[in-house]
Amino acid sequence: MSEADLHRGGVASLEMRLTHNGAEVHPCADVFVLVFDGHFDASLILVDRLWDEDLAGFAPSGFVVGFPKKNILAFCDAKSDVGPVQIQRIIEHVGGGDHPTATSLYYRDPVLRDWRSFRETDSRLN
Repeated sequence: MSEADLHRGGVASLEMRLTHNGAEVHPCADVFVLVFDGHFDASLILVDRLWDEDLAGFAPSGFVVGFPKKNILAFCDAKSDVGPVQIQRIIEHVGGGDHPTATSLYYRDPVLRDWRSFRETDSRLN
């Protein structure tokens, strides 16, 4: 099995769990927190359908996402003035400890459907 096959299989399994169990979106000031199962919440960044279809109405200008731990994923619209700063504060507040994942913010381009470093696309946090 190739690395690509393993990745596709893992994402397909995650999509099945998402379809079966669902996820909840909770507003939190100027950002949203995505709640899934308490274990693989951050992994939902890999499910294209979630961002391109299910959550598209939350961020028509593209998503800015932070996922500092396996069970925390926060996002906002890329054009939000304060959302990215609030997500960075969430990362700083809960980062480290058990199951850390990423300390950076990521931007999803709605046309290219890919993730890249938010710092490369925006100067609000620099």
